[in-house]
Amino acid sequence: MLENEATYHDVTFKIGDEITTAHRCILASRCEYFNKMFSSGFREGNNNQRAVCKIEDTTMPALKFVLQY
Repeated sequence: MLENEATYHDVTFKIGDEITTAHRCILASRCEYFNKMFSSGFREGNNNQRAVCKIEDTTMPALKFVLQY
């Protein structure tokens, strides 16, 4: 889920100049926060395009820890 090879991933997280990719359906099924974000009317909820989520006020190691959990 956290590999940066984006062949099958459909969401990209960007913090500063660093990126990581993940599977939207796995995140949504395991986390209420991501479920709401991806099922909303916002850009991240559009299933027809690869979502790019820009995140501020954290670090990439912290985000990867959350994604692994």
